[in-house]
Order: sequence, then C-alpha cells, then structure tokens
Amino acid sequence: MKKTKLLYMSLFVLMMYSITGCETDNGVNVDDVSKETIVSIEDGDAVVDELVAIFEEIYTDEEFSSLAYKIEKRDRYLPECAVKTVTTEAGVKNVIIDFGEGCTLKNDKILKGKLLMTYTIDKSLRNKSVTHGYEDFFINDKQISGESSSVKVGSNENGNRQTTFTESILISWESGETASREGTRVTELISGGTQDDWASKVYEISGNWTSTSKNGEVHSVEITQKLRKELTCRFIVSGVKEISKTNKTGTLDFGDGSCDAIATFTDADGVVEEIELQKNKRK
Repeated sequence: MKKTKLLYMSLFVLMMYSITGCETDNGVNVDDVSKETIVSIEDGDAVVDELVAIFEEIYTDEEFSSLAYKIEKRDRYLPECAVKTVTTEAGVKNVIIDFGEGCTLKNDKILKGKLLMTYTIDKSLRNKSVTHGYEDFFINDKQISGESSSVKVGSNENGNRQTTFTESILISWESGETASREGTRVTELISGGTQDDWASKVYEISGNWTSTSKNGEVHSVEITQKLRKELTCRFIVSGVKEISKTNKTGTLDFGDGSCDAIATFTDADGVVEEIELQKNKRK
C-alpha cells in the first residue's frame, strides 16, 4: 500500500511539473522577461549611449580643432573641468581626458576618473580604428570597466559619419550590484556635424548585444527598428528593440519621437505594458 501511495505521489508531481512547465513558486515563468529586468537592461544601455557620445565628442574635438573654425567657438560638450592630455609617438596619438573627482556635463551627468583613447594618425585612412580605456571611471554612481573599441568611417553609403562601437564592459554600482554588456552598436550621424554645436546632433543606432542584468539574468538584445538618439534628449525617442531570454521574446518600443521617459514592452503573449525609464539624472 505504501509503495502504491508513493507511486501515485510521484505521478502527481510529474503531472504538475508538466502543467506548470518552468514556472516558479510565484507562478511566473522563469523564461519571461520581467519589467524590472527591462529597466535594468535599459539602465545599462543608457550608460553605453553616454559612453559612445562622450568618445565621439572627444574624437571630434581632437581631430577637427585645427580647422578654420575654432573648437572654442563651438558649444562644447565636455566641461571646462575636464583636463585633456595628448601625446604622439611613432604615428600613434594617445588622448587622456581626466574628469578628476567630478565634472558635470550639460545633461547633468557627473563624470569621474579618466577616459583613454588611442589611434593611428593617418589622414589618408578612410576607416580609423580607435581603442578605448577606462581608469577608475564613473558616470554618476556607476563604475565602467572592461574593453571597448570603435571603427570610424568619415562617409558611409549615405554620406554620413558612422561609428561601429564594440564593447565588452562591466557596470558596477556602489551597492555591489553589477551588469555587463558585450556586443556591437553602430551609430550614424544623420543630422548636425562637426561645425554644429553638440546639441544639434541626431544619431540612428543599430546593432545587437548580450546583456547580463543586475539579477544575473542573461538576455540577447537586437535593434529591429533603428533607434533615434537626439543629444538634446536624455532618452531614446523612437525605435524598437527585441529582447530575448531562452525561448521567450518581447519587444520594447520607444515611441513616436517624443522626448519622454516612457516606452512600451510587448511580451511573447502579446501583453503590452508601459515601462518608465530611469528618470533620475544622477543615478
């Protein structure tokens, strides 16, 4: 009798597992992409957006400051407290931007530590490869470490400047939480240029990467409709990302071009949820 009861209990457990699949004790499928995870992924992506913009402006300031117009006359992206050191050796230029214990950008982001940039000096090169480095570098409360590089094209098939940014970086918070990013992002300058102030620039972004969120979940992200980034806005204003975890896929839509902190997430079952992106400028 005991053996029979044990057999029935085992069959019941197996049956319940087959019904619930991969559900947790809370009834949530572990393959689902949660709202909290979306916010965490976007938090990390916003850091990379900021890094790309900073490196672009450092490169522009350095490469175009000797032209007829003067860099001092432009609406500078970097604050005066950022100290730039440039050295050249054997045809290679090394640029160091030291933000010290804290420099505030015009978008209220606070930078600390050093950013490093190295590339070959050769005006005849159509494509220029640049390596980036991070030395005790922070954006607000987030420390950035790891490796990244970029390939810059002066004029792509659309006649626009384009940068392919490849990163393998770790983002660390004071709380001890971490998130990571590994992949490729392509930014195309579609409006504004070297003779315009930084705020007039508009970029289209494409690419794909793998994100590991604060809670350790791994997701793949692919831009299915190009993202639009206007430097006058702290948020992506339009475009769509596809976010996948195991066998579940959802889409994050950034809207119609309005500068706001709202995006909409549609999960694998077609359920639509509004996502409020990070609003605090200093986090």
